[in-house]
Amino acid sequence: MMMKDGVRKGRRVNTAVILTCVVAITAVVVLSNLLGGGRAPRLSSTVTVGTLTSAGVACTDPSLSTTAAQAEGDPKFTQLSGGLCYSFLGTNDSTVGNPGTTAVYTFDYYNGSVIYPCGTYPEVLVVSQIQAEVVTNGSGSVVSSAKLVNDTTSLNSGADCGSDRPPVWVVSAQLVEVTIPAVLEVNLTLAAPSPPQQVTGLKAVILVPGANQTIEFAGVTPSSPLSAGRSASQISIITGPAGFTAGEVFEMAIEGQYQGGQPFGYTVQVALVGT
Repeated sequence: MMMKDGVRKGRRVNTAVILTCVVAITAVVVLSNLLGGGRAPRLSSTVTVGTLTSAGVACTDPSLSTTAAQAEGDPKFTQLSGGLCYSFLGTNDSTVGNPGTTAVYTFDYYNGSVIYPCGTYPEVLVVSQIQAEVVTNGSGSVVSSAKLVNDTTSLNSGADCGSDRPPVWVVSAQLVEVTIPAVLEVNLTLAAPSPPQQVTGLKAVILVPGANQTIEFAGVTPSSPLSAGRSASQISIITGPAGFTAGEVFEMAIEGQYQGGQPFGYTVQVALVGT
C-alpha cells in the first residue's frame, strides 16, 4: 500500500469526479445497447464531464513535501530526470534501520499525452517513472540510489477493462488550429480492435453545450470497411458556438453499422488535446 508523504489538497478532486463519471458511463456502455445494436442517445447538449488531470504533486506545487523536494534536487535524481518536472506520488517499502529510515519515493512524468486503455475513456499517459531510495535520520534526508523506469506498458497497465469490448475504440482526439483561415478542427481517430464483423459505416457526435459536433467518417463505407486491427481518422471543422478547450473531457456518441446493416451505438468519453 503506497503511503502519501505531503499534503495533496484539491489536486485529486477533478480526478475523482472523472473516475466516478467514467465508471457510470462505462457501466451504461456495457449494460445498455452496446451488444444489442441500439442507437446512441440523441442529446441536444451536455456539459463537459470534467478536466483531465494527472496524479501526484507536481515539482512546482507548493504543497510538495520538503523531503520529496529535496529528493528531486539530488544529483542522483537530476541525472535521471534531465530537468523534466516529475510529480511525486508517495512512498512505500519503508524500513527502519541504521543509519535511519529508508523509503522508496516514487515520481511520475507526464508530457500531456492521453491514452484510452479500454477504448471508452481517457487517462493521462505516464511516460516515465523515477524511484528514489531516500534515507532519513536526525540530520536530514539523502538519496542513496535512484532508478528510471520508462516502460510505458508496465507503467500504464492498471486499467481493468472487463470482458466486454466496444466494437470501435477511441484512439485520440486532437484539436487542430488552422491559421488561414482562423478556424478550429478536430482530428478524431477510432480503431476496430476485434469487431465480430467489418464496420461499414461510422460517425461520432461530440456532445457539447450549444452545438453538438458531428464527425462523419467518409472513408468507412461498404466498399472500404473498417476491419479488425485497423484504424480510421477524420478531420472535422468545428461549427457553431462550441467551446472546446484542450484538456477538457466530453461525452461522445459513437454510431455505426456492421456489414449486413446491423447498427450499433453507445456513449464514451473523449479528451480533447492540443497538438
